[in-house]
Amino acid sequence: MEGRKSLCFVWVLISPGRIRSCRAWSLAILLGLTVQVAFGAFLINVDVSQTERELKHFWKSTGYCPPLPHRKADLFDLSKDQIINLAYISSVPHNGIEQIRIHWLLELIQVREANGTLHYNFTNLDNFMDLLWENKLRPGFELMGSPSGYFTDFEDKRQVIQWKDLVTQLAERYIERYGLKHVSKWNFETWNEPDHHDFDNVSMTVNGFLNYYDACSEGLRQASSQLKFGGPGDSFHPFPKSPMCWSLLCHCHNGTNFFTGETGVRLDYIAMHKKGAGRSLYILEQETEALGQIQKLFPTFTSVPVYNDEADPLVGWSVPQLWRADVTYAAMVAKVIAQHQNLLLARANNTVNYTLLSNDNAFLSYHPYHFTQRTLTARFQMNNTKPPHVQMVRKPVLTVMGLLALLGTANHSSCFLFARGKAGEAFVVAAAAIYSPIAGVTAAYLGLAGAEWRRGQDCI
Repeated sequence: MEGRKSLCFVWVLISPGRIRSCRAWSLAILLGLTVQVAFGAFLINVDVSQTERELKHFWKSTGYCPPLPHRKADLFDLSKDQIINLAYISSVPHNGIEQIRIHWLLELIQVREANGTLHYNFTNLDNFMDLLWENKLRPGFELMGSPSGYFTDFEDKRQVIQWKDLVTQLAERYIERYGLKHVSKWNFETWNEPDHHDFDNVSMTVNGFLNYYDACSEGLRQASSQLKFGGPGDSFHPFPKSPMCWSLLCHCHNGTNFFTGETGVRLDYIAMHKKGAGRSLYILEQETEALGQIQKLFPTFTSVPVYNDEADPLVGWSVPQLWRADVTYAAMVAKVIAQHQNLLLARANNTVNYTLLSNDNAFLSYHPYHFTQRTLTARFQMNNTKPPHVQMVRKPVLTVMGLLALLGTANHSSCFLFARGKAGEAFVVAAAAIYSPIAGVTAAYLGLAGAEWRRGQDCI
């Protein structure tokens, strides 16, 4: 017999004068709050007098990859379906999702060579950046792709210099278009997962990747020293595996900059990908192992911000999984966030500058797996109607991103509770926060996520 799944979030507004201190919150509001999950009842008592922590919303990001062929990425990125999908994503209240990290963005650029000079057509990329701007989203801007297939070898000095010029043109273009204040918030990043060798027509050796990195770094710096750049956005398997990952850190630590000849290259953040393999805590365990090795080998990088910008519970976005269709997936996302807050960020001896956790789930699902793929929405394509049209349905995991956005605000007292109970074959995860959006009024939020569990699995 399978357990019943449930997901609920409760919010309460407390009138002025009713509570003088947020420390009384649990006694005044939450005493006796009971939630029925599966075969049992859970009594949730939140006593914020015991713990008061800073809660930064480090999870406000998603991402996707356009399908093959990448050279036609514009047909996907600018499609009506994706426009609707982005509207749903941007509808998360309180800017609950701010960044969308996209692969192969530079495939949206066309280039032609005339009299030894490269002339770029940014029209498709402009249109896509405008789309994000209109939806109040920022790109996780991977400098990934080869415009019109022109760039093929980053051991070719001429191409390395041309790449730097392209990056400078691109950055200056969007600074002029949207302003430096906005573009300086973008996370510019290296080619995605270089150790996986998904470069299409580009020949990328380890040395070529380091040349490419320097070209990106100096190209951005020429446009503005305020632009952020990091990487490598890959697995960071234990050394000596993942050679491009570890070579990049060595290069940034004491390598020679291709353009300046200086020792060491800037690394504004370290991006890694650690996924759960079906067990949520495995994400944090892998991160801890990799970061321990990084801090041991490169102690000067200890304070560098760390991103896990593909922290999904399971590899393979398109592989259908029944639990991705219901609140189980939403509960898993909430649980991973809670684990990072409580087991890492809240530790008194924490030395990790953990800044971003992103799920890679802004893909578009397809028939017949409308709900069961790793997506925020379920897409239904009515191809036999005239004219054909598409409908999107918000999945519970998108709803939970909005509910997580209610967990406190910047510069206000917040706490985050992670509790796990068991009744029969069900687990419950609770998150709580408090803040004062209006003077004299305290808002209290309690979130509860229940998810099915089967013997022999640790699905959340």
